Amino acid sequence: MTDTRKKLGIYLTDPAIPVMATLATAGLSLAALRRAPIVLALVALGWGLYIVQEHLIHRFIFHAPAPRRQWLFDALYRLHYGHHDQARNKHLLFTPLWFSLPMTLVNIGLISIVLPVDDAVIAALAGGVAAYLLFEWLHLTSHFRMSSKGRLGRYITRRHGKHHHVDYASWYTVSPGGQLVDQALCADPAEYRVVPNVRTCGLDPDDPRLLKSRTRFGVDASLANRPAIIGGVHVQQAG
Repeated sequence: MTDTRKKLGIYLTDPAIPVMATLATAGLSLAALRRAPIVLALVALGWGLYIVQEHLIHRFIFHAPAPRRQWLFDALYRLHYGHHDQARNKHLLFTPLWFSLPMTLVNIGLISIVLPVDDAVIAALAGGVAAYLLFEWLHLTSHFRMSSKGRLGRYITRRHGKHHHVDYASWYTVSPGGQLVDQALCADPAEYRVVPNVRTCGLDPDDPRLLKSRTRFGVDASLANRPAIIGGVHVQQAG
């Protein structure tokens, strides 16, 4: 099996992707039925809103201070901390549906404050959800070890790698154009250094909360696309 087919298999088997793809298809279908020039502006609005939210949500929710209560920490671990702790774990890579689906509804509500509901639905689904699907594909590309990623894939891998291995408090976006948002919000520094415990978002690698979350969610290194050793445990490759 080729690397591209393996990557596509990982993408399509995540529980959130088929659901969100259905929503994007519905939004694009509504856009096609409108047959009006404003549709392109609505899609662009939704797409742009998603890229801004990609930064804001990643910065202020995904990297929120670690909760003391274990059940809250487990939720944040699944949402994002676990992805830093296990960057090659395909089960912790994608945004869970219990977060992405409500955020889509929130976006429809926000846009409908200033636009008719039909327009808000098109913007949020055809623009925002389509942008989300591209983000998840490119994010997967940045973490999946393969022989060739193309020019865009290599650029995103290098840039996103700095977020994981240099400073988790910078370079929040993955989507093309997101670097402009990072720059505007002072999260794309020209000078930087490796911060302590960068791979665990500043937490001690042996923090009891981390250890309990690792036990709950399991250990995996499928995205390495080869056998790997994590914490002394031999982990088989994907596929």
